[in-house]
This record gives sequence, C-alpha cells and structure tokens, in this order.
Amino acid sequence: IPEALAVSGHSREETLAFGKPEKVMNDFALWLKEVCDDEHPIVISDNNGFDWMFVCWYFHHFLGHNPFGFRI
Repeated sequence: IPEALAVSGHSREETLAFGKPEKVMNDFALWLKEVCDDEHPIVISDNNGFDWMFVCWYFHHFLGHNPFGFRI
C-alpha cells in the first residue's frame, strides 16, 4: 500500500535493503546485554504501548524471548 509506505519515509527499495529481522533483533539483544550488564533493561519511549507491542512481538517471534520481559 503506497500510503502506508509513504508514512515511513522510506522507499520500497530501501526497505528491501534493511537487515534481516533475525539478525537485527539478535544484535539488539546483544547490545542490551552489553550496555545493561547485569541490570534488567527497561523500555522508555514517547509512546510505550505502541512501541512496546512491536518490540515485544519481534523479540518473541524471532528470538523466542524478550530481554525486557514484561516490564515497561
């Protein structure tokens, strides 16, 4: 849907060049482990409910777990 793609600010060609979700989410999890050390990471954003549903789904779908747990 062209209208939905326009909202992202990216062209279709750009989206096709994005990293594979499995690698991106694995890299995200590794980064969290590195910066949080032994602390439990938390999500802070301008719209937690909206952002959280995507982050949570991607972690569970592609890695089978969510490093954030269920805390926001």
